[in-house]
Amino acid sequence: MNKPQLLAVALNHQTMAAKQLVRVKSGILADEMGLGKTLTSVLWLELLKASRLLVTAPKEVTSNLKEEIAKWTNRPIIDLRGLTKIARDTIIDAVKALDTFIILINLEAWSRDSSLLSGLISLRIEAIVVDEAHHLNNTKTLAFKGVRELVFAANSCPKCAALVTPSYKCSRKGCASGGGLNRFRYCMSCGHMQAFVSVADCDCGYEVGKDLKNALSVMGILAMTGTPILNNPSDLWPLLFLTYPDQFPSKKDYIDRYCFPVGGNRFVFRPGAQKKLVTKMGNRYIQRSREDAGIRLPPQTVEILEYEKDMRQYAEQWEAYKQIEDYFAIELEGEVVPFTEVVVQLTRLRQMVTWPDGIQIRDESGEVLRQVNIGKSQKLDIVHEKILEYLECGQRVVAFSHHTAPLRELQRRLGSSAVVYDGSTNVDLRQRIRRDFAAHHKYPTWQTLLCNYRSAGESLTLIGATQGIIIDEEWSPGKSKQAYRRIDRIGQTQETRIHVPRISGTVDDWLANLNKFKEKMAAEFNEMADYQSDILRAMRGEL
Repeated sequence: MNKPQLLAVALNHQTMAAKQLVRVKSGILADEMGLGKTLTSVLWLELLKASRLLVTAPKEVTSNLKEEIAKWTNRPIIDLRGLTKIARDTIIDAVKALDTFIILINLEAWSRDSSLLSGLISLRIEAIVVDEAHHLNNTKTLAFKGVRELVFAANSCPKCAALVTPSYKCSRKGCASGGGLNRFRYCMSCGHMQAFVSVADCDCGYEVGKDLKNALSVMGILAMTGTPILNNPSDLWPLLFLTYPDQFPSKKDYIDRYCFPVGGNRFVFRPGAQKKLVTKMGNRYIQRSREDAGIRLPPQTVEILEYEKDMRQYAEQWEAYKQIEDYFAIELEGEVVPFTEVVVQLTRLRQMVTWPDGIQIRDESGEVLRQVNIGKSQKLDIVHEKILEYLECGQRVVAFSHHTAPLRELQRRLGSSAVVYDGSTNVDLRQRIRRDFAAHHKYPTWQTLLCNYRSAGESLTLIGATQGIIIDEEWSPGKSKQAYRRIDRIGQTQETRIHVPRISGTVDDWLANLNKFKEKMAAEFNEMADYQSDILRAMRGEL
C-alpha cells in the first residue's frame, strides 16, 4: 500500500500516533496490547519518508511480524533470518543497489555473529522499528548493544550520504576486547563508548572526521511494546536512551533521579517521579488504553480459580512437592543464594505443581540428586477438565504454559483436535496455526491451541478462540496481560474469558503476591501517563 491507501485503512488512533511520532522522529509506542501497533509503525515509516528500513523483534515473533508488515507495504522485505554467513553477506551486498527496502532480522541474530552488525551498518539504515521492545530492558545483552550500534553508528557522509567507516578502540582498562581497532561506536564487550581513532575523508572531499556527530544515517527509531515496565522502573531507561538520548544519556542519572532502591537490583519509583518522568518524555511517549483510542470490544473476564491440595487423590504429587520445597528451604537457610539459583528452584516447584514427571534436582556439579517421575497432576487434570467443558459448548481454547511437558501431555489427552505451538513447531505449521486461530471459522482445523509463553505469548492474533487458560502464570503481570490479549484484540466479536487455576499453599501463592506488587508499580506509572490521552484528544483538531 502507498501512503494514501494506508491513511485510508488506518484507524484514527493509529494515524494520530504515527503523525505525532513523525514530528519528533523517534519515540516509544506503548499502547495497550491489541490496538494495532504494527500498522501504526508502517504508517510511521511512510510518513517519515525513509527509504532504507530495518524491522527487528525477538526470534519467536518475527514470522508473524513479517506477515503483518507484508499486508501494509509494497516495499521489498529482505528476510535475513536463518541464512548462512555467505548467503547473508551476498544478499546485503545486493541490497545496496536497491532504492528502498525493509530488512527483517531477529534481535538474537548478532549475538552469534557481530559481523552481521557491520553489514547492516553498511546499508546506512534510515529508520528502525523494534517490536516487543521490552526485550531490550537489559543493557548488558547483545540484543540491546546491537540495536544501540545501529541507531548511533556514524556511517553516512553528512554532505553526500555516501558510506563512511570510522575506526574505534576501547580504552577502558581491563576490557575483554583487548583494545583492538573495530567498526563499532560502543564496545561490544564492556558496553562503554569507545575512543574515536580515525576516518577517511569522503570521496566527495568532505572531512568527515570533523563532523562525525552528523554522520548518522538513522533518522528515527520506533520502540513498540505493550509492557514498557515489566519488573523495575529501570526497565524503561534503555528505550528512553535509544529514542531520546539527549534527555536520558545516563542510566545512573535516570536511576538516581527517578528510582528508589529496595534491595539488590530492585527499584521502585520515587514519590512524584512518575509525573516528572512523563512530563520529560513529552510527546515521544504514547501510551493509550482501548478507551483512549476509541476501540470497543466485547468484554474480557479474568477468573482466578482457587483450589486446595487434594491430599487423597494426588498424595504422591504433594508429598514429593513438600520434600523438594523442604530441600530448597535447607539450601536457602543461612546463606546468600544467587538470584539465578533462586529462579531455578522456583521453576522446579512450578513444574512440580503443573506436571511432576521427569523433573531432576541437581547439585552444583550437575549430579542428579533426585529424579521425580510422577505422571499425575492435580492442576493438569483441572485444566484438562476445563478444556473439555468449553469444547462441549463449541468454544475454542488457547492455553499457556512455560513448560513443554504439560503441553505435550494435554495434546496426548486431547488428540488431533489440539496442537502445540512452541519452539519445536516448524515454520509451516506455525503459519497454519496462526491462520486457523486468526478468526472464527465454521470448520476450524483445531479446537485447542497449547502455547509456550516464549513462542506465542506476544504479537500473535488468536481471536478464533474465546477461552484462555493460564496453566502456570508468568513472572510479570505485563507478560500475563500479553497472553490474555492474544484472544482479545481488534476483530474479536465475542466475549472472552481467561481462567487462572491456582493451588493454595504452593508456589502459585508466592507468584501471585509478586505479581500484585509489580502490577501496583506499573499501574502508578500508567496513571501518571493518562494525561497524554487528553493531549491526544486535543490534537485531533489539527491532525
